Amino acid sequence: MSKNSPEYNSISESLSEDVVPGTAPELDGWTWSLECERDYAFLLSDVLSELDAPLATAVSIDELSPSTFRVTAYYLAKPDAGAITTAIELIGVEKSILSGAQISPIAKTNWVARSQENLNPVEAGRFCIFGEHDRDRIKHRSRTAIEINAAEAFGTAHHGTTRGCLITIDAYMRQGQPQRRILDLGTGTGVLAIACAMLSPHAQIIATDIDPIATRTTRTNCRLNAVGNRIDILDCPGFEHPKLRNARSFDLIIANILADPLKSMSGQFFDHAKPGGTLILSGILNTQAVSVANTFRAHGFIHKARLIDGEWSTLTMQRCI
Repeated sequence: MSKNSPEYNSISESLSEDVVPGTAPELDGWTWSLECERDYAFLLSDVLSELDAPLATAVSIDELSPSTFRVTAYYLAKPDAGAITTAIELIGVEKSILSGAQISPIAKTNWVARSQENLNPVEAGRFCIFGEHDRDRIKHRSRTAIEINAAEAFGTAHHGTTRGCLITIDAYMRQGQPQRRILDLGTGTGVLAIACAMLSPHAQIIATDIDPIATRTTRTNCRLNAVGNRIDILDCPGFEHPKLRNARSFDLIIANILADPLKSMSGQFFDHAKPGGTLILSGILNTQAVSVANTFRAHGFIHKARLIDGEWSTLTMQRCI
């Protein structure tokens, strides 16, 4: 994208108030930020978190008012405005939404605390997801309170996909079916695996992710929530790990990733789920839900339920016996 194009010029570049022009302050990085409606904020947060170039070290969402939110992505080096704009346009966000975006340098700061200080606890079924800043107030309130500090990985339950999975996990566990083996595929922060460990204390649980930052974050969060010895955390793409080669071995598989990868692996889900086993699938836009469900039906699954949270759907599928 040319720097002279309207799309590029719609993104303004401004200095933070504490950076004096003409000086060379010690910087802690750069931010890309935009004020917008709630649904756009969470959608943009998802895109910015998944984007490899530029790669964000953290993404935060601040509630400015009941109708206005600010999404901020943090970078070690000045991000390419054109690359960000192109990625956002690919998911169908109108160019006019991006007109107020800003790229700014930031002085040395605790960006982890900054990214989480305005995230309030989230209730999802029996679960309460909270950050370190709420630990004294929340941690001992119930046995299903989960501390998640998600500076570098996706999954704080503020997003409709994670929240939908937690609500669906809660509903599924209430059925009282015995759970011997559970897989959380694409674990992010580990919040879904931790939730399963809390409700199914005798199950063998495996959590995987292709991103080493995510698996490192998951290990930290598992220790924080006293389930570190209950969850086997693996670095691998999809089902490509020796510990996942046993066919028809999982009672429950949870995958909060994206619609296209889910569809492309639908046959592998069938191979790894026990007859009668359950899938909880998310990362699916409402407009994609029927297509995903139909793909899994074609690979031997029954569509059991759909939970809608904003523009996102969480599907429950059951493998045919």
